[in-house]
Amino acid sequence: MMNQVKVALLCLFATLVVFSCQKQNQEKERKQARQEEQPAEPQPLKLGVDFHEEVFGDPVIFNAPRLQFWWEPPGTKRYSAWTIRLDGSDLRRTADEKFIYVADENMIEDPARSPDSRYIVFYIDTAERVLLDLKKRERKVIAKGGGSPSFQWLPDSSGILFYLDGDLVKYELATGKISVQPEIVSYDFYLLSEKNQIAAIRAGRVEFYSWEAKLLRAVDIGRNFSFARYSGTISRDGSLFVIMGSVYRIGEKAELIFDGDKLSPTIRLNDPIFGPKNKKIYHTTGDHLHEFDMLTQKDKEIKRLPGGRARWPSLINDDGSRQNE
Repeated sequence: MMNQVKVALLCLFATLVVFSCQKQNQEKERKQARQEEQPAEPQPLKLGVDFHEEVFGDPVIFNAPRLQFWWEPPGTKRYSAWTIRLDGSDLRRTADEKFIYVADENMIEDPARSPDSRYIVFYIDTAERVLLDLKKRERKVIAKGGGSPSFQWLPDSSGILFYLDGDLVKYELATGKISVQPEIVSYDFYLLSEKNQIAAIRAGRVEFYSWEAKLLRAVDIGRNFSFARYSGTISRDGSLFVIMGSVYRIGEKAELIFDGDKLSPTIRLNDPIFGPKNKKIYHTTGDHLHEFDMLTQKDKEIKRLPGGRARWPSLINDDGSRQNE
């Protein structure tokens, strides 16, 4: 009788062991299946270049003019914001993808940093106008609507002018209020704060308006062009204009001072921006950042990135007083 009991207990124990093993195996298989269903954790981006994160207000960064640009690193399909010194050194990341984009957003246009360097505004492919606060690290949608915005900051960084659904509007940072401004029709426009004027780019000419949108004068460039948004700019004092790789001096008439056809076929002054005192033009070529010397009319590379594409350079930490010293 005792032996039968022992045998029964052994059988029960063996059954429990088998059942436990089966349960563990099933749980392991379920866990593995869940892991396979979940997307893999994103791996840290290997950029192949040394850099530091930008910290707003850091005197080491903000004690001299810098060149901001947007870079789409190799292996990615999204741009992020970066800055360097004007000699190409001290690469800093201003805003990464997690800060810039939400969900399936992919493409930006017309990024513009505020004169005090605290904010960046840009247009996203969801037709939203987005404002980044680099001090508080906050992201805010300020408007939604059609049309290329052509963002222009007010000199004191208190507001932004841009196009929205065909209207020229002003957004006030303090109140969040958007108001329609007097109409100025253009391919692109620029606030010339030193002259309290607005320069509007039209087909084949530059028009100058008062801030009340009164036409002051129009200067024919002497060539017809269909304005490509990424191929032109005007200096902040309104004296120089770049279009399609050529540079013009703007007075009562337009004077061609550099013919873009003289540059290398691979260099076309794409995304041009004037540096301090209008002495140099910074521009992009693929993953290269270049400077064009206005005096010598020579072009040189200042920064080579490890692949990808760089766009939309802009000058920051320059209050405008340096430009015409």
